[in-house]
Amino acid sequence: MKTKSILRRIRKVGLIMKKNIEDNKISTRALGVPLSTFTTATKFFLKGIKENFAYEDGKRTDKFKSTTLTCVDLITFSTLKIKVEKKFQLTQKDLDESTERIFVEIPTNETIVTPYKIEYGKATVTITAPTATISLVESEDDLL
Repeated sequence: MKTKSILRRIRKVGLIMKKNIEDNKISTRALGVPLSTFTTATKFFLKGIKENFAYEDGKRTDKFKSTTLTCVDLITFSTLKIKVEKKFQLTQKDLDESTERIFVEIPTNETIVTPYKIEYGKATVTITAPTATISLVESEDDLL
């Protein structure tokens, strides 16, 4: 009880303030929504794979940061680039040389779409997934 009353007093005095809008700008983190808002698909065709590395002082380091998966939505045929903080054994060379269709399963309810640039009524977004699973065609539902 004491903690609640102390917080109420602090808020009243103005010591704790939410900084949502300043100079008509807001953090893009406040605008993030699940990928499931935009698609009902959870399995995508894998078109490309690229490892991303950290940079220090403008120079690339050997420290792995994330993997960008270029995917095609099997329902709308839209192309998406999804960032996953996971390293995969599969490389772009393996993908190019594969005779099998390769798919990636994404937990779309947990994958967040966040805008980083908004111009002329369109938003450029970053799509970040907590994990992804790469697989080959496993069922008739996957066939187009």
